[in-house]
Amino acid sequence: MWHEAARPGLPELFPFIFPIYGLSYIVMSIVLYRTLKTAGSDVYREAFWMLAGFALTKGLSAWADAADLLVGETSSLYGITINNLSVILVVFSNLFILQFAIGMMTYKVPYRKIYLLIPIVLFGGYVMLFLSGVIERVHADFIGRFNFGFNGGVLTTVALVNLYHIQKKSKKMKLLRGITGLAAGFALYAIFDGMITGPFMGAPVYVFRMSAAVIITVSTFYCKDLFTETRTRRVDYV
Repeated sequence: MWHEAARPGLPELFPFIFPIYGLSYIVMSIVLYRTLKTAGSDVYREAFWMLAGFALTKGLSAWADAADLLVGETSSLYGITINNLSVILVVFSNLFILQFAIGMMTYKVPYRKIYLLIPIVLFGGYVMLFLSGVIERVHADFIGRFNFGFNGGVLTTVALVNLYHIQKKSKKMKLLRGITGLAAGFALYAIFDGMITGPFMGAPVYVFRMSAAVIITVSTFYCKDLFTETRTRRVDYV
């Protein structure tokens, strides 16, 4: 039986939205894992591991949403419902994407590890407030999405635009198309996974989230050349 009250208008769309939405990010995480394990350059590797972590947790959160749609609040493990698990995974995924953006934008900054600690501290505070009940569950998803998802999506888009301008000197058109696709996908992500939580233009927001997921994942396949650069190449960051 469908849990219709939780996601109005979604049951008839479920058979293709959630499998594609979740699987896209899972495939992306696998592609990044295999690419990074054999990368010929360390220049971008650390930041892109964060992107792989984002893809894995985001894909799992999509499937947790699918399970919540099916069973609602009737199932729990040690007091954690599927809905709570989905919220937690979403926040984790958005923490990873914020880490990716900061890592890309502060690569050449001294003591950049300090900047990478900022999202972790914010995340810890958010979790404490959520678990203590200060942030109500009904608001937790939106707060987490906006504070981490929207900001992470925007910063990631900016970092990718900057990466495009760096890499365009290489004349690698396939790579440049991949970076462009990633930037466009994360711009959509910032809007539909960070700001908008309800229907948009008469369509469920998950349709747009699925579209962003597909764009981001497909673009990842075009970015493998990013990790074949020589180790001695000088790279400038914002």
